[in-house]
Amino acid sequence: LLPTVAKIAPTPLSNDDQCKRCGALVETILHVLQDCQVSREILMLSGINDGLLNVDFVSCIDWLEIRTSVLDK
Repeated sequence: LLPTVAKIAPTPLSNDDQCKRCGALVETILHVLQDCQVSREILMLSGINDGLLNVDFVSCIDWLEIRTSVLDK
């Protein structure tokens, strides 16, 4: 889905899975969509309500379903 460092890191191209935006130890898809402070600021600037960003999800699919259902309204 997204070329996050955690997905790229296991390849010979990189051995560092740290988030380059905020310095978190592991950059996963869910981290980029929900937890990364830099990504969060970008989403807020794009018009996504901060209340929608304050819900913890375990799966990026759940995150996307909620976000798209809210944006469809």
